[in-house]
Amino acid sequence: MALVVIVGGTTIAITASMTSDSNSARYTTPSTNAAPYEGPITVTTTKTATPMSLIGQPVSTGTARVTVQNVTYPNTVEKYEENGGDDYFATIAPPAGGKFVLVEAVVENAGSQGDNVYLEGWVKSKLVDNQNRAFDTIRNVYQIRQNYDRMSEELIGDLQPGFSVKMYYLFQLPPNSSPRAIAFIDNRIRPQLMAYSYVQI
Repeated sequence: MALVVIVGGTTIAITASMTSDSNSARYTTPSTNAAPYEGPITVTTTKTATPMSLIGQPVSTGTARVTVQNVTYPNTVEKYEENGGDDYFATIAPPAGGKFVLVEAVVENAGSQGDNVYLEGWVKSKLVDNQNRAFDTIRNVYQIRQNYDRMSEELIGDLQPGFSVKMYYLFQLPPNSSPRAIAFIDNRIRPQLMAYSYVQI
């Protein structure tokens, strides 16, 4: 007997092998008027492939629509530092042997109210590498120059419905790691209610 169930994009096939007590011959339980079977059950799970968009193709997550435009690998980046009024941009580099991955994207507010795109309280991102490990952006990613200058000059307050803004996501990867995809999710929605949207890079 086999039962196929699809749960959250995962196909689960359940099969049961049944043997009579009298002669050890295999038999199939009738489809009607069958007594409950309490013998061994084998569960086989086959995960379907995660669909991915490509660079230049928009993906939607919650009230956000995100389009990745470019991916670069800078040796260093500049990050805004606050130092008791003596504020400045410091040049930072990845840890020894590591590397930066800078993802340039356009985020559109497809919802009905304003929200802050730069603090990642709304759109959260992760980078997935060739070993299927997920990496968060660096801390306070809004402080890298590409975001900080734009936040100060172009975006006053929250991003309002129907508007879009450029956003840069900076990650650092360890040695022998290469990026495979970037994932986005509306951070205000519980993860169990929504899957990440992926862009192959």
